[in-house]
Amino acid sequence: MDLKYQYWHWQSALSNEICDKIIKLGKTKISEKATVGLKKEKVNEGVRKSNVCWFNEQWLYDLLCPYVYEANKNAGWNFEIEHSEDIQFTEYEKGGYYYWHRDGGSDHHAKYSKEITKWEAYHNKVRKLSMTVNLSHRKDYDGGDLLIKNYEQEITCKKAGHRGSIIVFPSFYQHKISPITKGIRNSLVMWTLGKPFK
Repeated sequence: MDLKYQYWHWQSALSNEICDKIIKLGKTKISEKATVGLKKEKVNEGVRKSNVCWFNEQWLYDLLCPYVYEANKNAGWNFEIEHSEDIQFTEYEKGGYYYWHRDGGSDHHAKYSKEITKWEAYHNKVRKLSMTVNLSHRKDYDGGDLLIKNYEQEITCKKAGHRGSIIVFPSFYQHKISPITKGIRNSLVMWTLGKPFK
């Protein structure tokens, strides 16, 4: 699928006060190492090194979902989307990273959805749009860049480095977070689902 826009962004969508509120909430919940895999999730620090927790607070969906729908329209993707999964809070410490990966976009998520979740709203759906929100001040960490790969071209999303920035992109694009070389980077990730692409 050849798209005009690889991502849609807002440079400073969230205020410092909101970013601080989300980080404070995440710090009270964070409890597990990030995993990889679909049916059998496991910790694999050769692919991904970070700590995570999960949010399902309605105020966060009310805050973030309008950006997903606006990006879907403004970028001209016009994907059929229905709802979003739980929101992931991530903490990357020095040495943390996430190697090239895709969040979804094929039928694999739909195929196994009944096995990996009890929530019927997720069944027979695929991840279509991914959102990442940077919660940290750029001066507080080095590295941690979001890169998106369109075929073999790597695109560094420099605007993703601003605190409060929101980036939305199709979930079938490969992307990664480069290693943190100093400090700590906190972020949110949210995936929005729909029926498999036709």
